[in-house]
Amino acid sequence: PTEKLDTHNYASWEYKMHQYLVGQGCWSYIEVSQETAPDLINPNYPTRQQGASKVMYCLETCVRNHMLSYIRDANAPKETWKNLKVSAASITTRKLQIR
Repeated sequence: PTEKLDTHNYASWEYKMHQYLVGQGCWSYIEVSQETAPDLINPNYPTRQQGASKVMYCLETCVRNHMLSYIRDANAPKETWKNLKVSAASITTRKLQIR
């Protein structure tokens, strides 16, 4: 859906990915925390879990391979999104320190 996230394009990637996920009706998977995700008793749980898995797959395929280490251990779309944001800020800070 968009360019792959690399160490230098977080701002444009984030904007395009946000628009894509909103357009696909999937932004709520980024907004909902793991604590408020539906439990197994909820009849909509399989549908919600399947949607979350699709968003995770989308995020994983829209980053360069060397960025996967930042999200490999994430369990939910919101956590994945946060990890990518934090890693992008960290990489930017390191680049500025090197200069």
